[in-house]
Amino acid sequence: MRSIVHSAGITRRHLLAGSASVLGVLPFASPVFARVDVQGGRLFEDVLTYYQFGHHRTAAAANRSAVDWISDRMMRSGMRVSTPTWQLRYFELGEQSLHVNGEQVESFPLWYPKVTPDEGISAPLAVFDPEGTGEPIEGKIALVPVRSLEVHDQSLHVRRINEIAVRGAKAAIVCNPHVSRDQSEHLTHDVPAPYSERPWPVPVMSIAPKNYATVHKAALEGLDAKMVLTGQTNDHAQAHNIVGEIDRGGPKIVVSSAFTGWLSCAGERGGPLSIFLALADWVAKNTSKGSYIFVAHSGAEVGFRGRKNFVETLAPSPGKVVCWVELGGCTATWRWQISNVGLVRDASHGGVENLVVSRDLMPHIRPAFSALPGVRPRSHSAAGEIRDIFQTGYPAVGLYGSNYYAHAAGDDPKNTHPELLQGVTSAIANALSTMEASFA
Repeated sequence: MRSIVHSAGITRRHLLAGSASVLGVLPFASPVFARVDVQGGRLFEDVLTYYQFGHHRTAAAANRSAVDWISDRMMRSGMRVSTPTWQLRYFELGEQSLHVNGEQVESFPLWYPKVTPDEGISAPLAVFDPEGTGEPIEGKIALVPVRSLEVHDQSLHVRRINEIAVRGAKAAIVCNPHVSRDQSEHLTHDVPAPYSERPWPVPVMSIAPKNYATVHKAALEGLDAKMVLTGQTNDHAQAHNIVGEIDRGGPKIVVSSAFTGWLSCAGERGGPLSIFLALADWVAKNTSKGSYIFVAHSGAEVGFRGRKNFVETLAPSPGKVVCWVELGGCTATWRWQISNVGLVRDASHGGVENLVVSRDLMPHIRPAFSALPGVRPRSHSAAGEIRDIFQTGYPAVGLYGSNYYAHAAGDDPKNTHPELLQGVTSAIANALSTMEASFA
């Protein structure tokens, strides 16, 4: 295991140092596929490019730059590329802050936001009691106690916040849990599922678990707080998917990856996207009989709406697809471990924490991933964007993971590495090549 690499001052030189010798060209199992000189360092360069666009929220200006870059890369590979749009209600965040007893507390609005007046809301804090026996919260800023929230039941956000509004509170504060259960240092950016574009009945701010005890103590003492949350809503914002096609008349294979997220999301989305682009280059150069559709979909942070739009409007039916490969969030990222010396990174899972495979595809997938340590393909328990693809009836391969920095400001390029990216790309390429060989 290696020690943590801090994100401050990240540059291409720092992050590529020492990785020039990582791996050679991708090995391919079938002669119908061209050998392509794609090294781990090149994949990592794409992660850095993606990271440097900034925050990747769907329909934001920075995200449009990513759309142009991805489209250009796919067109240069020789694909026929389109950028179909879909519509969403977009909130452009203005000023946001939370002060407790005069001290600023790191915070972020819980989506979909309800704004405060420009001058903010000032009121005493109080702890919300779901049983209704605690301190009255009318006219106050109510803190939802951690004991009433569960990591995997975000619907409790909806119920508690609605109850807070009914009881007359001016605003609410929640402590947003995270799937890793140990991400206490970070403020995560999430939305309750299912995603809704209806604003909360009161302004709501989320705080990190590390700050919960301080805010909870202040709420028990009835200290003052001030919340500011301003911004503008565009009810008809346009979001883009990017679709690249190679139609050779043969069986269809779909390869997809999300490219949007709350923040810079270099590990969560940048790593999978770099693999996606490398596979697009490789597939476009092969001479096989298979037809491919590559889909970079937006809206991952708002209920995977871009991918759902593609399935509903443009995707071939499940009966016409022999395989759908979804490069899900945190594919090819480190697994971070908490130790007595702090965080250390561990690649014992080969960069693929979860590999979910339709049973009929397992003979192609299991051998292809056998070289990656700790990877155990399974045919059950898909989650997130992967689950929807399986439930729609597609024969599918889904890769995804979790990461200590997912949905947080620390998700920069330190969360992946050329070796991880190269290994996963090679495994997928081998799987596709054996699948293609079976078409003959």
